[in-house]
Amino acid sequence: RRGVLAVQLLLAVVPALGLPAPLAAVAVVAALAGAGLALWQRCSPCAADRELGAQIRRERVTARELDALRGHGWTVLHDRLAPGTEHRVAHVMAGPGGVVLATPLPVRGWWPQRGAVPAGDLVRAEWLAARRWEAEQVDAELADRLGSWPWTGPVHAVALLVPVAPGPLGLLHRRTARSAPRVPHARGGGDVALHPAERVRHWVTAMPAPLGPLAVAELTAELADACPPAAVAD
Repeated sequence: RRGVLAVQLLLAVVPALGLPAPLAAVAVVAALAGAGLALWQRCSPCAADRELGAQIRRERVTARELDALRGHGWTVLHDRLAPGTEHRVAHVMAGPGGVVLATPLPVRGWWPQRGAVPAGDLVRAEWLAARRWEAEQVDAELADRLGSWPWTGPVHAVALLVPVAPGPLGLLHRRTARSAPRVPHARGGGDVALHPAERVRHWVTAMPAPLGPLAVAELTAELADACPPAAVAD
């Protein structure tokens, strides 16, 4: 990178030595501008890097919101794996209302006001189907582990809508989410709840709470073992 800047300056300064002072100054400024542009293009993140950074920020926002549920009898586990797979799940929770798998919504365009996935929208349909699949995997694993209950669920899948920007843009996202509390996933077989991240605590604490403290403790231990950490510290 320093070499690029040096070459740019050299290409401008050498010819400028034989130019009048005003023209030489213009040539040097142009070279600096060109070098700066070249460095910006080399150093600026690509689209994939920007999207990854945005998703990491969304997960941090949702983690802060969900951690407040610890005072309501819920255990919140971040960055876990679906049972028996390498499939990563952002947030897994166990509490009096059962199990909740929470995933920040990757905001790419607007979600429908009524919550229906338009025909042919395979990207959104498959994203929602993946969330339902995660819930099914956790539910099946817990049914094997807690057969003495027997385990009957529920395992909830929720997509968390994180405003991408303050002001009108974020407000529009929140209004869209409130008007579409549930989004049916394509091909039938269940649906995924859709909530703004800042309201998910109200949704979770308002759930029916059929599990007592002992059942919650056993459920939490089994869930933590069934969904191991995605990243293991050295």
